[in-house]
Amino acid sequence: MALSAFVVCTRAAPATGALDALTTRVPSLHVSAERTSWLPAPPSAPQWGPAPEEEGLVFAPQGDGFLAAGALSSADAPGIPAEVQRTQDQGASWATVWRQAGDSLSWIGMAGASVLAAGLAEDGQRPFLLESNNNGASWRAVHISLSPTLVPGVQPGYVRQALGALWSSYQFDFVSASVGFALPDPMAGLSMGVPGQMLRTTDGGEHWAAVSLPGGQPTGGLAFPNLEEGFATGRTSRCSGQIWRSRDAGARWSAVPGTCVDYRLDALSFPSPADGFAGGGNWAKFTSSGSQRLDLMATTNGGRQWSKVYELAGRPHYQGDDNPFGEVDFISAEDGFALDGGQVGAVSGASGGHLWRSTDGGRLWAQMPVEGVRLVTAAPGEVWLVGGAQAGGDFLWRSLDGGLTWSELGNPAYTKVLGVSGSSDELWVATEAGDYLSGDGGRSWHRPPAAMERAETTWVTDVGVGVGPKGSVVVGAGWEDDALWLSDDGGRSGRTVKVAPLASTGIDAAGFSNGRDGLALDGGGCGQPVEVVATSDGGATWQRVGELNIIPLAFAYDGRLAVVAGGGCDTNGNEVDISRDGGRTWGEIPSPDQCFTASALGTTVALMCASITPFYEYMLFSTDNGEHWTMSRFAGPGDKVQPGTLIVSGLQSVWADGPPGLLWHTTNGGRSWAAVRLLLPFEA
Repeated sequence: MALSAFVVCTRAAPATGALDALTTRVPSLHVSAERTSWLPAPPSAPQWGPAPEEEGLVFAPQGDGFLAAGALSSADAPGIPAEVQRTQDQGASWATVWRQAGDSLSWIGMAGASVLAAGLAEDGQRPFLLESNNNGASWRAVHISLSPTLVPGVQPGYVRQALGALWSSYQFDFVSASVGFALPDPMAGLSMGVPGQMLRTTDGGEHWAAVSLPGGQPTGGLAFPNLEEGFATGRTSRCSGQIWRSRDAGARWSAVPGTCVDYRLDALSFPSPADGFAGGGNWAKFTSSGSQRLDLMATTNGGRQWSKVYELAGRPHYQGDDNPFGEVDFISAEDGFALDGGQVGAVSGASGGHLWRSTDGGRLWAQMPVEGVRLVTAAPGEVWLVGGAQAGGDFLWRSLDGGLTWSELGNPAYTKVLGVSGSSDELWVATEAGDYLSGDGGRSWHRPPAAMERAETTWVTDVGVGVGPKGSVVVGAGWEDDALWLSDDGGRSGRTVKVAPLASTGIDAAGFSNGRDGLALDGGGCGQPVEVVATSDGGATWQRVGELNIIPLAFAYDGRLAVVAGGGCDTNGNEVDISRDGGRTWGEIPSPDQCFTASALGTTVALMCASITPFYEYMLFSTDNGEHWTMSRFAGPGDKVQPGTLIVSGLQSVWADGPPGLLWHTTNGGRSWAAVRLLLPFEA
């Protein structure tokens, strides 16, 4: 098994030294063949995961989901094009059905049987709508003409820019294929920076006109129980929150008596013509007690009378993200979800918050262990969150059981992989979203057990992790430490193993082929040979079995087969040392280039090496214990992004990580590679 938990630290420069008596010389590293190793296409290829910079998600009646993603500019991912993606299998795969560099998208939804997306054209100032009438197969752009009267007081030279800012800050709601509304985004909170207005179209989005809420400004909540009757939220000079009603498809509005309240109302939901809910609250920052305020009103008679059914003001101090309900979505009169969100700072744009769940008509709420910016309910029991507020960002959260459990769907192009280890079907990856383990060759992932995570945090820096079949896990620190953490049950439990012979020099590299047999090296260096020690009793005792004159840069171990690559002392250059008897005797193979990662399994060895003049990286691959090697030079659409760490998992199977944080896999010894989509789960 290729189990190598190690940190290799460069020491002194190579100098000539005597060979150890246990080391033999072979003429040279024999490369029997050279071939091209084809790398995967760039991350823009379809069928990856959800795209980054997600702005909205909608599900068509037939079940297909459409994701709007991509901003005009992003500090985290500059130049990412705007995309509309479609999933037909509940997020397992995604296909790009529209793409345009330089444009931005800010919303996606349905207008009758059509899919619509709103955004700004290439100059960042020209509003448009995208429309598809055939389930995303083709799209047409609808260019919008907005009146300058929508941005009063703006100097003539800045009118187009102000109109573009207004358009991109809105969320949209289409009551039918022809009638739709544009409203301020409640998840932007008080930072929107543009006048709060409601716009209305009666021709499917080509022409828009302002619609007034008498005496008030809209705050973003809108719901139509039927085509003619609708409700909207807003505020007035004396009411922090107010509900308005329309009986003519939104052409005219009037305040609903008894709904003037001292807290914000930002969200509306009508699961039936009779039952409705209006959510909001106040920011903790603006309350006298400094605690979060969440409020919910409800009606059971079609909106004629409303009453408060929920109030929360229990958080003891301002948390920075304790915001009112910005989205409310009830799927029945009893079962509902809500997001708190918005912001009060100077930074514009939507800001996500916590997801809440109620199963008793909004009288009691429980905070869920997930966060997001957009809340979407699809089929019964299917709930989605867009823009998950987690490390690494750009995740979709999905629940298929009504919010009881959640899966985190990410894109491997943007869910960065920081490290990889493993053997056979057992894999470990460190990502921006945390560490994950797989026991089925990357098809599914789970969080490491708590004992393994505690072992990783024991050493703050220079930590290596090795994962192998049958539950073997090794966690090792840098070369100044002489201890390892060893587990035989997948990291659920483990023990600290001291390597006594290396107490004065520390461990530079170590690996276990099972719970008993292990090999460890110190850093050594020219003039100070590398000590090779072995154990056959699970680390209880260690004995010196050999030494090497090399500065180790890479190490791999699989029971009888051991490989060390680095700077050779006798060769005054680079070399690869191979042992086929558990580290007791070694063959020294001079190498023309430096090899900096290694992995071994059975009789298969993979090395990642680099030529300096001219510079290029390549893989050396052997299936006969290092007797003969194949050199694979990388080419293809991804040839600027080459593999880093190599993990052999079969006779022709190799995993690799590399910038900008991809996980790759080859099943043909490196002739071609595929990018692995990380569908990472969430576990509370």
